[in-house]
Amino acid sequence: MTKLEKLSEEARQLAPADRVRLLDEVERSLEGRRVEAASGPSPYASLISMAGSVPSDFSDVSIDKYRHLADACAPRPGDE
Repeated sequence: MTKLEKLSEEARQLAPADRVRLLDEVERSLEGRRVEAASGPSPYASLISMAGSVPSDFSDVSIDKYRHLADACAPRPGDE
C-alpha cells in the first residue's frame, strides 16, 4: 500500500468534522505553494533576458524601423 493510499484510507476513517479540518489544512498548504510558484521566474525568463543581445550579420525590421514605418504608413497611389 502506498503512502497516498494509506493516507486516503485514514482520512476516510476520520469524523466528518475532522475531515473538513484536514481538507482546510491541505488547501492552506497548497495556497502557500501557489503563491511561491506565481512569484517565481517564468520558464522563459532566461530566454527573454537574452533577446536582442546576440549580434547578427542580417538586418531586420528593428534596425531599419523608420524606413519600414515610412513604407507602411506612406499613402499609396489612389489613396486619399
